[in-house]
Amino acid sequence: MRHDRWVVDRIEGSTAVLVADSTDPADAEPTGSSPSSPRSSARAVEDPREAVAEIPTDDLPAGVREGWVLVVPRSNEGTPRWAEATRDEEEERRRLEEARRILDELEGRDEGGDVEL
Repeated sequence: MRHDRWVVDRIEGSTAVLVADSTDPADAEPTGSSPSSPRSSARAVEDPREAVAEIPTDDLPAGVREGWVLVVPRSNEGTPRWAEATRDEEEERRRLEEARRILDELEGRDEGGDVEL
C-alpha cells in the first residue's frame, strides 16, 4: 500500500485544511472522498505541484493540530484513507529544527533581530 505525506496547514472549525507534501504533481493530486470517509472533500489549487484537501477533523487522528505531519495510506484505487492517517512526529521535529536553523541564519543577517519562530 502506498503512503503520502500531508501537512495540517490550519483548522477551520471542524475542518482540517491539509497540504500535500509532494513535488510530483501526480502524487499531490487529491482524489476526493474515500470509502472510509464519505464526507471528505479535496480540491486542487492553481499550482499543480501543490494540492489541498479539506477533511473533517473527525476523520483524522484525535487531537489533530496545525503543523502536524500526517502519513496517509492510499487504497488500491489510489484514494487517501484519511481515517488511517498517522502522525509523523519525527518529521515534525526535523522540519522545526530546519526552520530554526534557517531563522538563526537569517537572524544573523538581520540588524533588527526581530525574526522569531
